[in-house]
Amino acid sequence: MGFIVAANLAFGVLLGGLPSIGVPSMGMVVAIYALTLIAALAGSTFKLKEVVILATILAVGSYAVSLAC
Repeated sequence: MGFIVAANLAFGVLLGGLPSIGVPSMGMVVAIYALTLIAALAGSTFKLKEVVILATILAVGSYAVSLAC
């Protein structure tokens, strides 16, 4: 449960930044990779290759949707 909460917090911080402590926004792609990698740690098995493939598919899909809008 802690990894899921941490993944969502990291996503929010990386996406929007945290100006009060000097953390700049990193963008959607970096936030998606961080979210996926941290959330994957909550599972019983962690396979980095599969997680990176999933994160790439999610990032490319999100980028494509943002271009279409």
